[in-house]
Amino acid sequence: MILRRFMEHVKDQNWLAVGLDFLVVVSGIFLGMQVSEWNDSRKDRELERIYLERLAEDLQEDLRVFTRIYDESLQKREYIIYIDGLISGDDTDTLDPVKFMKATDNFGWIRSMGPGKTTWDELVSTGRIELITNHTIKADIAEYYEHFDRYHSHTHTFNDIQLRFTRMKERWFSVDQVLRHINEGFEGFTEQEARGILETMRQDDELKNIMSSLATVVEVFGNSALNDQERIKKILKELDREGVKGAKLASTT
Repeated sequence: MILRRFMEHVKDQNWLAVGLDFLVVVSGIFLGMQVSEWNDSRKDRELERIYLERLAEDLQEDLRVFTRIYDESLQKREYIIYIDGLISGDDTDTLDPVKFMKATDNFGWIRSMGPGKTTWDELVSTGRIELITNHTIKADIAEYYEHFDRYHSHTHTFNDIQLRFTRMKERWFSVDQVLRHINEGFEGFTEQEARGILETMRQDDELKNIMSSLATVVEVFGNSALNDQERIKKILKELDREGVKGAKLASTT
C-alpha cells in the first residue's frame, strides 16, 4: 500500500508527497526499533530483578550459616581451653563426665565453610552478570565470592587437622562407648569412664602437638565467619536500597 502510493507520487513527480512518504517509512522503522529496544530493556530489568532476589536469598542463607559458625567457634574455644587444661595436668577432685565427654567429642570438630554460589556461578557462566547495572553491588558481590575461592585454596590444611582429630578420637573411645554415645548420648557415662579417656588423651603425643593448631584453626574460622557476616550485611543493605525483595536484614532487637 505505502510502496504503491510512493511509486505513484514519484511517477507524478509529487516530490512533497514523496518526502512525506519517506518520512513515514523511516519514522515507522525507527519507532519499531525503539519499541524492540524498550521491550528488550524491560526484559533485561525483569531478569536482573529475579537474579538479584535469588542472590539476596543466597546471601541471607549464608548469613545464617556464618552466624552459626561464629557462635560455634566461641563454644569451641571454651572446649579447647577446658581440654587443654585437663591434659596439661590441671586436674580437679571431681570431673563432670557429661561436660568432659561433650567437650572431647566436639572441641576439634569444625563446621565446613562456604557460600551458596549457584546463582552467582550461573550469572558468570552465562554472561548474564552484565545484567546487574549497579556497579557497586556487582563489585561487592564479586569480591565476596572471590574471597571464598581464595579461601578454598588453603582448606587442605584445615581438612588435614580435621582428619587427624577424627583418627585420634578412634584411639580414645572404645567401640562400645561410641555405640552408647550414638544411641544414648553422653548422659550414661560415669566419671570413672571419663577419667579413663582423659588418661588416654594425656598419653597421646599427637594431641599435645595438635592443640595449638586446633586453637588457631578455630580462631581463624571464627574471625572469618564474623568478617563474612559484615560483608554480607553490607551487600544486603545495598540490595535493600535498590528495593530488592528479600534483602532486608532481620531485626536483632
